[in-house]
Amino acid sequence: MNINHFFTASNPWYKLKKGFYVIAAVISLLFVFHDLKAEKTRQEGWYVTGSAMRITNATGSGPRLDLGASVLVEGTSLYTGNFAGTVALGHQFTLVSEECIDRHLRLELELLSGTIRRKSVDIGALRTTLDDNVQLRALFCNGVIELCDNAHFRSWFGAGLGYGKTSFPDASYATQGCACLDAVTSDGLSVRMKLLVEKPVSTNVALFGEAGYMKLPGSPIEGLSSAYYDDLTLLSISFGIRSYF
Repeated sequence: MNINHFFTASNPWYKLKKGFYVIAAVISLLFVFHDLKAEKTRQEGWYVTGSAMRITNATGSGPRLDLGASVLVEGTSLYTGNFAGTVALGHQFTLVSEECIDRHLRLELELLSGTIRRKSVDIGALRTTLDDNVQLRALFCNGVIELCDNAHFRSWFGAGLGYGKTSFPDASYATQGCACLDAVTSDGLSVRMKLLVEKPVSTNVALFGEAGYMKLPGSPIEGLSSAYYDDLTLLSISFGIRSYF
């Protein structure tokens, strides 16, 4: 494996690393515009969050067309990121306390809605420019554990499972005489991971930046002709606000 590959602009993890830099820069600006000794946010209790998300990278193989009589055609789709939004309801509580240092855990339900852009589909020698949107919906149950808490910021790592839905728009015109790429919606198990950095601005309010990873279900199309999309893998950065009540 060529390690230098991970530091090239074409690699999706390079884009995520750039997202971390953006988050760090925004959090740093918060120190300029707010007292460094701002009150800590609540250590326990219920909260709600809202965030705006930029999906920086989207990948997923397919479509793979089954034309019958053991005839399979491998296709590829080119996706680019787009925007999404999330809202979450959760509860924070103390997990353990060691040497006067509390560690906290959050359990939350997080709802996501957004899109990614499907730029083109290649099927055999045929390339069709689409430039349409794949709709994304998901509900996750996340566990989020505190990594660091000091006078200036808090950092957290979260992971969760949930139910996701993807809706691919009609692209039957891309496969002349086949109608293999009709509009289709699929659902199933989804995975979520995220790394957050928070800046308290009052006892009950904090601003946060987040870098995330998601896997959402692909969409099978079944009928006289069938096509299958593998799961979609998404990398993202988000900015939002958390409010305790």
